[in-house]
Amino acid sequence: MRRVLTLALIALTIMAANAQVSPDSVSSTYRKGVFHTHITRHVNAGIEQTNQMLDSLISQFQINPEMLYDWALEGTGQQHDGTEKDDVILILRSTTYNPKAHRSVMIFDVDVPAFKRIKDITIESIITSEKPNHDIRHINVDMYTSLVLKHAHGILTAKQIAPGQCVLQMDVDIKFGWFFNLFITQKKYKALAEFRLVKFIDNLKYCASHPTTFIGVKTGGPRKK
Repeated sequence: MRRVLTLALIALTIMAANAQVSPDSVSSTYRKGVFHTHITRHVNAGIEQTNQMLDSLISQFQINPEMLYDWALEGTGQQHDGTEKDDVILILRSTTYNPKAHRSVMIFDVDVPAFKRIKDITIESIITSEKPNHDIRHINVDMYTSLVLKHAHGILTAKQIAPGQCVLQMDVDIKFGWFFNLFITQKKYKALAEFRLVKFIDNLKYCASHPTTFIGVKTGGPRKK
């Protein structure tokens, strides 16, 4: 009996050590016209607290995406630093949401400084969420438009690895429309898209562990940091 308990304690120790090992990482690849980005972030929050943040993320994306710029999308807009990050600016004009189809339609202007502004670009998106079990949450997003994004697909996964500890993992595949394909190289992709994806998931990481920082949909206003 003592030997069984000892083995059980050793197994639990190994499992706990492995659960805590989840190094942050980011990588991007390009193949056959598709950019793929994989990002992993460790979060100091349990799955229930992380899910509260993700619930706000989905609700605000569907109802009023501009609210996300106060937390989830903070720092992903124009950088004003004279680098390539200012090459493309998306200006949200309007959004509508069909709850039965889980479909959002957003109207943007695309501003390319020193080149031109293209008005009234429509981006259709479908966002769904599933929970295979209590410790895992998957959010799937598909976006379509002919000029900017021919197709973008993203999967955001939250997984509890230990009490009070989660991992956020995001995989994004982007195939740009003909206009962006004219000038987006792998180097420009890192400056225009990858850095925004990294900033986005870093914001989610921070807000999951600081629940007073994200906006509560029911309150209709920002919470103080």
